[in-house]
Amino acid sequence: MKFAYAKFRPSGKSLTARMTGAVGWNFTNIGVTFALRLASNLIMTRLLMPDAFGLLAFAMTFATAVTLLTDLGIHQSIVREKDQMGPRFLRTAWTVKIVRSLVISLGVLGLSFGLSFIGPKFAQPGSVMAHPEMPLLIALTALAPLLEGLVSTNWTVCLRNMQFRPIAFLEIGSSLIRIASQIAFALISPTVWALLVGMLVGGIAKALLSHLFLQGPRMRLTWEKTIAASLWSYGKWIMGSSLMSFFIRNSDKLVFGAYLSSVSMGLYVIAFIWIGAGQRVANIFVQSLGFPLVAELMRDRPDEARRLMRKYQTALDIFCLIGFCLLVLLGPALISLLYTPVYEDAGYLIQLLAPLLLAVRFDQLTNVLVAGGDSRALFWIATLVAVATLAFLNLGLYVGGLEAAITGMMLARFVSLPYLLIKTLAIFGPKQTAYDTAFGVGSIAATLGLYLFL
Repeated sequence: MKFAYAKFRPSGKSLTARMTGAVGWNFTNIGVTFALRLASNLIMTRLLMPDAFGLLAFAMTFATAVTLLTDLGIHQSIVREKDQMGPRFLRTAWTVKIVRSLVISLGVLGLSFGLSFIGPKFAQPGSVMAHPEMPLLIALTALAPLLEGLVSTNWTVCLRNMQFRPIAFLEIGSSLIRIASQIAFALISPTVWALLVGMLVGGIAKALLSHLFLQGPRMRLTWEKTIAASLWSYGKWIMGSSLMSFFIRNSDKLVFGAYLSSVSMGLYVIAFIWIGAGQRVANIFVQSLGFPLVAELMRDRPDEARRLMRKYQTALDIFCLIGFCLLVLLGPALISLLYTPVYEDAGYLIQLLAPLLLAVRFDQLTNVLVAGGDSRALFWIATLVAVATLAFLNLGLYVGGLEAAITGMMLARFVSLPYLLIKTLAIFGPKQTAYDTAFGVGSIAATLGLYLFL
């Protein structure tokens, strides 16, 4: 199968036409992959006990940590690049990706070695961190970022130009391969290793398919000093913000992993699967479409940028509000309908986690700053949220247990709003900034209301 060539410049189609096609293919992708993920999850929850999901989620935290620590913003650099885009740029970026993935894998191996000594000493007996298989599990997850680093940068060119048809086919194909291998292994050995094998096989499939079916310059190791310097100049602040993003996204797993049983951790992971589904759909608008849209408007249509960006923001707000309400109203019923009674408590956790969908809408405002070249602002926003997440999560756990810890983690997502709104005031003006402020205040009130009245 041959897909449309991932050109360096957008096709001759209008922005509206490309956006319409991009939305259609994104929703096709997210709908099919979510259906596959749900079917796989329902099958695997009947083959495996909840502890398997908790163990893998905790193990993957370390790979995620090192991945974010070394994030140079290569994806963002390709999307916003105006002058140097060409085969040498893409091949140099791919080479940098591979070097980075090797560093990540070595870092994860080092962490697994260290955990084999400190885990049993500091973690609560019976907790996820103290599980005897955890060091080996973490060591094998080091293969995941290595496989991701091998994915062709032609993948990102498709995203830049909002050409999502080939991306949809490749993601669906790799998901089918991952699920099939996962289920097959679970039938032989119903343990956490089935989840890990499926993840790694899916990673191999994605990397191979990106080189076989995405047209564009064939990848080979290339090093252009000026291009590498450009990637570093823009990406150094993104690397710092990505480190902070690790604490934002994974503080819960690190803290809960040291205090919760593997069963409780597994229920939390199941709840997060549904929250993650909502976030993935929202990220179609924020990352897959939102960032390329903002970058193109600021590059090529600056006179219309403000009006079109606010129009786009309104559509995103409506989606986030509807998604939040659905999760709160239907979360428990969803778990009761689809899962066995042992997973029932995950429904309540879905309700407490639902404000994450409200926080996503502010990521589009951050896109405006990043596309304009202000990657330093992204670092400070991520730092504020990371510090608040660690503080509020631990305080909540100490004061009121798991429910209070989750609520504190939700509230932390909004602490950077004053800084973000000050930075975007000059771009959007006082009227729109007042609207953004009201949305933030309402989101905080909704988060507190869920904790107090559920």
